[in-house]
Amino acid sequence: MSVVRGFSPLEHSYLALDHSQYSPVCNQYVVEGVGAFSQLEWKSAIEESVEKNPGVALKLKGRWAWRYWSNAGSVPEIKIYKSSWNGRDSNGSEFDGQKLNCFKGHVAEVHLIEGKVPKVVFRTHHAVMDGNATLFWMKEVFRALRGESLLGSRCDLNENYFIETFSPSESERPSFTGPWPALFSKKKDQIEFQRSRNLSENCIWRNALFARSSDKPLAAAIEFLHQEFMKKGKLKPIIRVPTDLRRLLDEQDPESEQKYPLSNCVSAYDFELDEDDNESRIYRKILSGLHKRQDILLFPKLYRLGRFIPRQFFVRDDGYYKALYENNNCDISAIVSHVGKVSLLDLSYPGFTASNVYAIPVPLEGVSFSCVLLEHEQGISACLSAPKAYADTKELSRLAKKMSDYFSQS
Repeated sequence: MSVVRGFSPLEHSYLALDHSQYSPVCNQYVVEGVGAFSQLEWKSAIEESVEKNPGVALKLKGRWAWRYWSNAGSVPEIKIYKSSWNGRDSNGSEFDGQKLNCFKGHVAEVHLIEGKVPKVVFRTHHAVMDGNATLFWMKEVFRALRGESLLGSRCDLNENYFIETFSPSESERPSFTGPWPALFSKKKDQIEFQRSRNLSENCIWRNALFARSSDKPLAAAIEFLHQEFMKKGKLKPIIRVPTDLRRLLDEQDPESEQKYPLSNCVSAYDFELDEDDNESRIYRKILSGLHKRQDILLFPKLYRLGRFIPRQFFVRDDGYYKALYENNNCDISAIVSHVGKVSLLDLSYPGFTASNVYAIPVPLEGVSFSCVLLEHEQGISACLSAPKAYADTKELSRLAKKMSDYFSQS
């Protein structure tokens, strides 16, 4: 056993939301297609992927602020079963919130779901790696299934490295004052407030496929949401766009051929929407924020001390969320993420041909709306999510239809 990397405050905050029986803060990708599964074939491919990508088999050691990741973890588990789940929404999904144990068990798993439309679900604990790293590992598994050489990766970096190496001047730090408006509105007597200990059960999600029409899908999705906020008379919503800090490695050394960091290298850029914002202005806002590295400034000055914060300080009580919902406010108005472009061929092998892939947003009770966009040959896969106190499945479906129409007309 050897030390791989230290345990960062961000990873600590993800793990703090774990429960003895549930792991809600996970990266989850669903690949749909045509074919049949061989558990032995998948077991061999996953074991090969771990050899080249040890970051998917880590184990958390040590105590409290002195924890660290070691390479003594378990190989990702494979579960194969039949299900009638249609894959369109969270209703009936058997994997949401299932436990991934960073201390004693596996930190990643694969569900092979047999049914009318076969599905492969990849799950990784967010304390171990981010969504982009999960997608990289998925591609490695499919390379192994096709008998191709694997690229391999490293797992020694997390956001601490980027904060220490690339932090801009404090004068660039943006400041916002809340509270911020929620996308959905309900009267107090309409709010059904009953929290589950499994945070995944407190949120719902809906999958949709949009026609490809915008060369700036992230900005287009945010402009659509801006129009929805404006129609409801809600001004100055705050938007969070998750960012990949690995881009800074390329800026630092464009000629470098170092291995991909399979770990948590994620931050986010927050900004408020102004009344006159449109797709072009939003796109420029995001580019400007990333150019100034304002996503790194999301982390406070004394960020490194975050590992000393007791777990209970990360967990909000029922009263906090009840007050938030009753006032139609939220911690963040919307989180919109763009994973990028993925070829369905990269997620296929001789026994299975992928026809769609989407990423499920992390369930966050204080965020009124979340959306993850992913482009592939069939269009733009979008997965929309919201707390149950803000919206139900029908409302998400209506919003997905309006969003689809918007993309097809833009």
